Amino acid sequence: MFGPTIEMIREGKKIKIKDLCDGIVTRAAYHRFASGQTDTSIHNLSLFMDRLHISPNEFFLIHSDYASDKVVCFLKELSRAYRVQDIQELRSLRKKLEADFTGLKNEHMTDLLNFRICRLLGQDIDGKKSSLFKYLISTEFWTHYELVLFTNSMYVFSLELIDAILIRCIQRFNKYSQTRPYGNEGFRLVVNALILAFEQKDSFYTTKWIDLLNTIQLNDSDFFEKALFKIFKGFYDITIHKDQNSISEVIKTIEFVGHIEAREHEVMFNRMLDFILEHSGLEKVHSLKT
Repeated sequence: MFGPTIEMIREGKKIKIKDLCDGIVTRAAYHRFASGQTDTSIHNLSLFMDRLHISPNEFFLIHSDYASDKVVCFLKELSRAYRVQDIQELRSLRKKLEADFTGLKNEHMTDLLNFRICRLLGQDIDGKKSSLFKYLISTEFWTHYELVLFTNSMYVFSLELIDAILIRCIQRFNKYSQTRPYGNEGFRLVVNALILAFEQKDSFYTTKWIDLLNTIQLNDSDFFEKALFKIFKGFYDITIHKDQNSISEVIKTIEFVGHIEAREHEVMFNRMLDFILEHSGLEKVHSLKT
């Protein structure tokens, strides 16, 4: 029942019942709704939100008593444990997963966890047999949930299939940008694809996706994405053009990432730079730190 939450917000904003209900429902109907005795239509609920000057996302966050989305929380913990290569922390997430998810969502989160553990241990991943892979391939209409699943499981897809899906994903992420204004998810999706192209030493997709990354418009506030672009453009120039000068530029940008205390990303980028240099035949220059 959403009525008590609407009423709590109305009282907190000191909006008169008449001003909230006029032209939507009668006062008697509103009182029954506000007390939780009856429900209302989605249309009426959206009109109430508009008159309360509150977005649907904010309303449902208040309605859930500001509880964080369980999928978002789980994926943050999963990504962090993977970045720092903490295999024990990854395994400990299995209990959290079992407690927080049921049904198909439990299968999807289990697959993501197993993928990360296998990847960290260097074990082969037969993702095509997973529930998650079959779900994404068979689902034609992707919402934000499917986009996030794909972003976090991209390495079980072939580069050819990733390439076929990328543009559609970027377009869908752009449509969700108003509801999730922090961070450019489409940009970071392409970065994840580039990581795989570098790891597989595929110059065709490395070149294609760095060009794609360059077409994504960034705002002035997207400073982290701009740092990512400098790093990955440098990786590209080192890999494809054997450009020695790009090494110092990459190191300087990675040190900036460390300076803003994104330590886990700093470690990950340094690890990736070492990998790229190892396969490029170039030597790492000394740190620019003084």
